[in-house]
Amino acid sequence: PKGVVNVVTNDPKDAAGIVEALVAHPAVKRVNFTGSTKVGRIIAELAGRHLKPALLELGGKAPLLVLDDADIDAAVNAATFGAFMH
Repeated sequence: PKGVVNVVTNDPKDAAGIVEALVAHPAVKRVNFTGSTKVGRIIAELAGRHLKPALLELGGKAPLLVLDDADIDAAVNAATFGAFMH
């Protein structure tokens, strides 16, 4: 359904305000986040304050193997997509 998954991109300096608005909103029942440790800490604090469950993936990037017979353009597109959609 529309709105089930939302991808938010922003300037890092705006992260705290954006996270506060999202986590505090009454329609938000839980938060799943993939990104930096810095923003993950902000989300963890706010989720706790608002008693909302949060799943945080704050690890690094996983390696990607591209074999000799691969379609390089398709591999580049898949890697780029995967880097942001985890």
